[in-house]
Amino acid sequence: MQVRLDKFLERATPWFTAEGKDVAVRIPFRMTMNAEAVNDPRRAGDAWVVQERTVRANEPELIAAARAAGLSKDDVSRLHEGRATPEQIRAVTQALIDAGHLPGSSRDAPDLPARIKKMMFDHGIGLDCAGFVQQDFLASRGMARQATGLERDIANENLANLRHKGFARVLLTDARPGDLFILNPPGRGEVGHTMMVYDRRDATKDELAELRKQPGFASGRVTAYVLDSSYGSNAQFDVGGVMRQVWWRDEDTGTWARKMEELDPDGSKLDERFEVWLPKEKPLVEQVYGPDGHRHSIDGMYRPRGETR
Repeated sequence: MQVRLDKFLERATPWFTAEGKDVAVRIPFRMTMNAEAVNDPRRAGDAWVVQERTVRANEPELIAAARAAGLSKDDVSRLHEGRATPEQIRAVTQALIDAGHLPGSSRDAPDLPARIKKMMFDHGIGLDCAGFVQQDFLASRGMARQATGLERDIANENLANLRHKGFARVLLTDARPGDLFILNPPGRGEVGHTMMVYDRRDATKDELAELRKQPGFASGRVTAYVLDSSYGSNAQFDVGGVMRQVWWRDEDTGTWARKMEELDPDGSKLDERFEVWLPKEKPLVEQVYGPDGHRHSIDGMYRPRGETR
Protein backbone atom coordinates (compact mmCIF):
# COMPACT_ATOMS: atom_id res chain seq x y z
CA MET A 1 0.00 0.00 0.00
CA GLN A 2 2.74 2.49 0.90
CA VAL A 3 4.57 1.76 -2.35
CA ARG A 4 1.41 2.60 -4.31
CA LEU A 5 0.84 5.75 -2.23
CA ASP A 6 4.44 6.80 -2.91
CA LYS A 7 3.89 6.31 -6.63
CA PHE A 8 0.82 8.52 -6.68
CA LEU A 9 2.57 11.24 -4.67
CA GLU A 10 5.37 11.08 -7.24
CA ARG A 11 2.81 11.44 -10.06
CA ALA A 12 1.43 14.52 -8.27
CA THR A 13 4.93 16.03 -8.27
CA PRO A 14 5.45 16.14 -12.05
CA TRP A 15 8.63 16.99 -13.93
CA PHE A 16 8.77 19.93 -16.32
CA THR A 17 11.34 21.14 -18.83
CA ALA A 18 12.06 24.86 -18.82
CA GLU A 19 15.08 26.98 -19.73
CA GLY A 20 17.09 23.87 -20.52
CA LYS A 21 16.47 22.28 -17.11
CA ASP A 22 14.27 19.47 -15.82
CA VAL A 23 12.60 20.23 -12.49
CA ALA A 24 9.98 18.54 -10.30
CA VAL A 25 7.20 20.75 -8.88
CA ARG A 26 4.51 19.82 -6.37
CA ILE A 27 1.02 20.52 -7.72
CA PRO A 28 -0.42 23.58 -5.92
CA PHE A 29 -3.75 23.82 -4.13
CA ARG A 30 -6.77 24.78 -6.20
CA MET A 31 -10.34 25.45 -5.12
CA THR A 32 -12.91 27.23 -7.26
CA MET A 33 -14.84 30.30 -6.19
CA ASN A 34 -18.29 31.07 -7.55
CA ALA A 35 -18.95 34.14 -9.67
CA GLU A 36 -21.16 35.75 -7.02
CA ALA A 37 -18.28 35.79 -4.52
CA VAL A 38 -15.77 36.99 -7.11
CA ASN A 39 -18.00 39.89 -8.16
CA ASP A 40 -19.09 40.90 -4.64
CA PRO A 41 -17.67 44.43 -4.09
CA ARG A 42 -17.59 43.83 -0.33
CA ARG A 43 -14.97 41.13 -0.91
CA ALA A 44 -12.80 43.08 -3.31
CA GLY A 45 -9.81 42.93 -0.99
CA ASP A 46 -10.20 39.26 -0.07
CA ALA A 47 -7.00 37.39 -0.98
CA TRP A 48 -8.90 34.54 -2.61
CA VAL A 49 -11.05 36.95 -4.65
CA VAL A 50 -7.94 38.77 -5.87
CA GLN A 51 -6.37 35.44 -6.81
CA GLU A 52 -9.48 34.16 -8.58
CA ARG A 53 -9.64 37.35 -10.65
CA THR A 54 -6.05 36.72 -11.71
CA VAL A 55 -7.01 33.17 -12.70
CA ARG A 56 -9.97 34.39 -14.75
CA ALA A 57 -7.86 37.03 -16.49
CA ASN A 58 -5.45 34.25 -17.52
CA GLU A 59 -8.19 31.88 -18.72
CA PRO A 60 -7.60 32.50 -22.47
CA GLU A 61 -3.96 31.42 -22.02
CA LEU A 62 -5.06 28.31 -20.13
CA ILE A 63 -7.60 27.32 -22.77
CA ALA A 64 -5.03 27.80 -25.56
CA ALA A 65 -2.48 25.70 -23.67
CA ALA A 66 -5.06 23.00 -22.96
CA ARG A 67 -5.92 22.88 -26.65
CA ALA A 68 -2.23 22.60 -27.54
CA ALA A 69 -1.89 19.76 -25.03
CA GLY A 70 -4.83 17.89 -26.57
CA LEU A 71 -7.19 18.34 -23.60
CA SER A 72 -10.95 18.38 -24.11
CA LYS A 73 -13.51 20.89 -22.80
CA ASP A 74 -14.36 18.42 -20.02
CA ASP A 75 -10.67 18.22 -19.13
CA VAL A 76 -10.53 22.02 -18.87
CA SER A 77 -13.55 21.94 -16.56
CA ARG A 78 -11.71 19.47 -14.32
CA LEU A 79 -8.71 21.81 -14.29
CA HIS A 80 -10.93 24.69 -13.14
CA GLU A 81 -12.46 22.49 -10.44
CA GLY A 82 -9.17 21.25 -9.00
CA ARG A 83 -10.03 17.70 -10.10
CA ALA A 84 -7.83 17.01 -13.14
CA THR A 85 -5.37 14.13 -13.25
CA PRO A 86 -1.67 14.77 -12.54
CA GLU A 87 -0.95 13.88 -16.17
CA GLN A 88 -3.43 16.47 -17.48
CA ILE A 89 -1.97 19.05 -15.10
CA ARG A 90 1.53 18.27 -16.30
CA ALA A 91 0.52 18.49 -19.97
CA VAL A 92 -1.19 21.89 -19.74
CA THR A 93 1.54 23.32 -17.51
CA GLN A 94 4.26 22.25 -19.96
CA ALA A 95 2.21 23.78 -22.79
CA LEU A 96 2.08 27.10 -20.89
CA ILE A 97 5.85 26.98 -20.42
CA ASP A 98 6.38 26.20 -24.10
CA ALA A 99 4.09 29.10 -25.04
CA GLY A 100 6.28 31.55 -23.11
CA HIS A 101 4.04 32.19 -20.08
CA LEU A 102 6.61 31.35 -17.42
CA PRO A 103 7.05 34.46 -15.22
CA GLY A 104 10.46 35.93 -14.55
CA SER A 105 12.34 35.67 -11.30
CA SER A 106 10.96 37.76 -8.43
CA ARG A 107 11.29 38.07 -4.67
CA ASP A 108 8.29 35.76 -4.19
CA ALA A 109 9.41 33.29 -6.87
CA PRO A 110 13.21 33.47 -7.13
CA ASP A 111 13.99 30.03 -8.59
CA LEU A 112 12.66 27.93 -11.44
CA PRO A 113 10.42 25.54 -9.44
CA ALA A 114 8.81 28.48 -7.62
CA ARG A 115 8.24 30.32 -10.91
CA ILE A 116 6.54 27.27 -12.43
CA LYS A 117 4.35 26.80 -9.36
CA LYS A 118 3.35 30.49 -9.40
CA MET A 119 2.43 30.21 -13.08
CA MET A 120 0.29 27.16 -12.31
CA PHE A 121 -1.40 28.92 -9.38
CA ASP A 122 -2.11 32.07 -11.39
CA HIS A 123 -3.71 30.00 -14.16
CA GLY A 124 -5.92 28.01 -11.76
CA ILE A 125 -3.99 24.77 -12.14
CA GLY A 126 -3.97 22.55 -9.07
CA LEU A 127 -5.80 20.01 -6.94
CA ASP A 128 -8.10 20.39 -3.97
CA CYS A 129 -7.96 17.86 -1.14
CA ALA A 130 -10.85 15.70 -2.35
CA GLY A 131 -9.50 15.76 -5.90
CA PHE A 132 -6.15 14.46 -4.71
CA VAL A 133 -7.48 11.90 -2.22
CA GLN A 134 -10.05 10.37 -4.58
CA GLN A 135 -7.39 9.74 -7.20
CA ASP A 136 -4.91 8.54 -4.58
CA PHE A 137 -7.51 6.11 -3.21
CA LEU A 138 -8.30 4.62 -6.63
CA ALA A 139 -4.62 4.39 -7.60
CA SER A 140 -3.71 2.73 -4.31
CA ARG A 141 -6.26 -0.05 -4.97
CA GLY A 142 -5.96 -0.27 -8.74
CA MET A 143 -9.72 0.30 -8.87
CA ALA A 144 -11.93 1.86 -11.50
CA ARG A 145 -14.27 4.55 -10.20
CA GLN A 146 -17.41 2.63 -11.16
CA ALA A 147 -16.36 -0.23 -8.85
CA THR A 148 -16.79 2.04 -5.82
CA GLY A 149 -19.74 3.75 -4.17
CA LEU A 150 -18.31 7.16 -4.99
CA GLU A 151 -20.14 9.63 -7.23
CA ARG A 152 -19.60 8.86 -10.92
CA ASP A 153 -18.29 12.38 -11.55
CA ILE A 154 -15.15 13.28 -9.58
CA ALA A 155 -16.33 16.90 -9.48
CA ASN A 156 -19.46 15.93 -7.52
CA GLU A 157 -17.68 13.89 -4.84
CA ASN A 158 -16.43 15.57 -1.65
CA LEU A 159 -15.87 12.36 0.38
CA ALA A 160 -18.59 13.20 2.89
CA ASN A 161 -21.03 10.55 4.21
CA LEU A 162 -18.61 7.72 3.42
CA ARG A 163 -20.58 5.24 5.52
CA HIS A 164 -23.23 5.37 2.78
CA LYS A 165 -20.65 4.76 0.05
CA GLY A 166 -19.18 1.41 1.06
CA PHE A 167 -16.81 2.58 3.80
CA ALA A 168 -16.66 1.64 7.48
CA ARG A 169 -15.55 3.98 10.23
CA VAL A 170 -12.52 2.72 12.18
CA LEU A 171 -10.83 3.95 15.34
CA LEU A 172 -8.12 6.57 14.96
CA THR A 173 -5.86 4.25 16.93
CA ASP A 174 -6.43 1.49 14.36
CA ALA A 175 -5.59 3.64 11.32
CA ARG A 176 -3.39 2.03 8.69
CA PRO A 177 -1.98 3.02 5.28
CA GLY A 178 -4.72 3.65 2.75
CA ASP A 179 -7.36 4.83 5.22
CA LEU A 180 -9.19 8.14 4.63
CA PHE A 181 -9.05 10.75 7.39
CA ILE A 182 -12.05 13.08 7.11
CA LEU A 183 -12.60 16.42 8.87
CA ASN A 184 -15.97 18.16 9.11
CA PRO A 185 -16.61 21.64 7.71
CA PRO A 186 -15.84 24.36 10.28
CA GLY A 187 -19.20 26.02 9.73
CA ARG A 188 -22.29 26.24 7.55
CA GLY A 189 -21.50 26.90 3.91
CA GLU A 190 -17.85 25.94 4.36
CA VAL A 191 -15.93 22.84 3.30
CA GLY A 192 -14.27 20.03 5.18
CA HIS A 193 -10.87 18.49 4.58
CA THR A 194 -9.75 15.02 3.48
CA MET A 195 -6.42 13.23 3.80
CA MET A 196 -4.95 9.83 2.98
CA VAL A 197 -3.14 7.94 5.73
CA TYR A 198 0.37 6.94 4.67
CA ASP A 199 1.43 5.68 8.09
CA ARG A 200 0.57 5.55 11.79
CA ARG A 201 3.47 5.07 14.17
CA ASP A 202 4.74 6.02 17.60
CA ALA A 203 6.44 9.40 17.80
CA THR A 204 10.22 9.20 17.61
CA LYS A 205 12.51 10.20 20.47
CA ASP A 206 13.47 13.43 18.67
CA GLU A 207 9.82 14.26 17.92
CA LEU A 208 8.86 13.74 21.55
CA ALA A 209 11.69 15.97 22.72
CA GLU A 210 10.32 18.82 20.58
CA LEU A 211 6.66 18.15 21.31
CA ARG A 212 7.12 18.08 25.06
CA LYS A 213 8.38 21.65 24.88
CA GLN A 214 4.92 22.70 23.67
CA PRO A 215 2.51 23.87 26.39
CA GLY A 216 -0.26 21.36 27.07
CA PHE A 217 1.09 18.63 24.83
CA ALA A 218 2.73 15.21 25.03
CA SER A 219 1.93 14.20 28.58
CA GLY A 220 1.57 10.56 27.56
CA ARG A 221 1.91 8.30 24.53
CA VAL A 222 2.11 10.22 21.26
CA THR A 223 1.09 8.79 17.89
CA ALA A 224 2.33 10.21 14.60
CA TYR A 225 -0.08 10.22 11.66
CA VAL A 226 1.65 10.61 8.30
CA LEU A 227 -0.92 12.16 5.94
CA ASP A 228 -0.96 12.82 2.19
CA SER A 229 -3.24 15.47 0.70
CA SER A 230 -3.43 18.77 -1.14
CA TYR A 231 -3.43 21.22 1.73
CA GLY A 232 -5.02 24.68 1.72
CA SER A 233 -2.83 27.55 0.60
CA ASN A 234 -4.37 30.67 2.17
CA ALA A 235 -4.30 32.12 -1.38
CA GLN A 236 -0.48 31.87 -1.54
CA PHE A 237 1.10 29.88 -4.35
CA ASP A 238 4.05 28.64 -2.29
CA VAL A 239 1.99 27.43 0.69
CA GLY A 240 0.17 24.11 0.90
CA GLY A 241 -0.63 22.06 -2.16
CA VAL A 242 0.32 18.42 -2.62
CA MET A 243 2.52 17.21 0.21
CA ARG A 244 3.01 14.67 2.97
CA GLN A 245 2.61 16.06 6.49
CA VAL A 246 3.05 14.53 9.94
CA TRP A 247 0.43 15.28 12.61
CA TRP A 248 0.89 14.13 16.19
CA ARG A 249 -1.79 13.11 18.70
CA ASP A 250 -1.37 12.91 22.47
CA GLU A 251 -3.39 9.78 23.17
CA ASP A 252 -4.09 10.79 26.79
CA THR A 253 -5.54 14.23 26.09
CA GLY A 254 -6.65 14.13 22.44
CA THR A 255 -4.41 17.12 21.73
CA TRP A 256 -3.06 17.43 18.19
CA ALA A 257 0.02 19.17 16.83
CA ARG A 258 1.55 19.80 13.44
CA LYS A 259 4.81 21.35 12.37
CA MET A 260 4.15 24.51 10.41
CA GLU A 261 6.18 27.02 8.48
CA GLU A 262 5.76 30.35 10.21
CA LEU A 263 5.00 33.20 7.83
CA ASP A 264 5.62 36.90 8.06
CA PRO A 265 2.58 39.12 7.33
CA ASP A 266 4.02 39.75 3.85
CA GLY A 267 4.06 36.01 3.19
CA SER A 268 7.80 35.47 3.51
CA LYS A 269 8.91 32.39 5.44
CA LEU A 270 10.55 32.84 8.82
CA ASP A 271 11.10 29.48 10.48
CA GLU A 272 9.36 26.27 11.37
CA ARG A 273 7.26 25.97 14.50
CA PHE A 274 4.87 23.53 16.09
CA GLU A 275 1.21 24.44 16.24
CA VAL A 276 -0.82 22.77 18.97
CA TRP A 277 -4.61 22.42 18.93
CA LEU A 278 -5.99 21.81 22.41
CA PRO A 279 -9.22 19.77 22.57
CA LYS A 280 -12.54 21.30 23.52
CA GLU A 281 -15.65 19.13 23.32
CA LYS A 282 -13.98 17.05 20.60
CA PRO A 283 -10.41 16.82 19.33
CA LEU A 284 -9.99 19.73 16.95
CA VAL A 285 -7.67 19.97 14.03
CA GLU A 286 -6.90 22.67 11.55
CA GLN A 287 -7.53 22.61 7.83
CA VAL A 288 -5.25 24.89 5.96
CA TYR A 289 -1.50 25.01 5.81
CA GLY A 290 -1.01 28.64 6.75
CA PRO A 291 -1.42 31.25 9.48
CA ASP A 292 -5.16 31.81 9.13
CA GLY A 293 -6.61 28.27 9.08
CA HIS A 294 -10.00 27.14 10.31
CA ARG A 295 -10.63 24.52 12.97
CA HIS A 296 -12.52 21.34 12.07
CA SER A 297 -13.95 18.61 14.27
CA ILE A 298 -12.94 15.09 13.27
CA ASP A 299 -15.54 13.19 11.26
CA GLY A 300 -13.57 9.97 11.37
CA MET A 301 -11.14 7.49 9.88
CA TYR A 302 -12.64 5.41 7.05
CA ARG A 303 -11.73 2.20 5.25
CA PRO A 304 -13.53 0.25 2.51
CA ARG A 305 -15.77 -2.34 4.18
CA GLY A 306 -14.12 -5.16 2.27
CA GLU A 307 -10.78 -4.31 3.89
CA THR A 308 -11.92 -4.19 7.53
CA ARG A 309 -11.06 -7.81 8.36
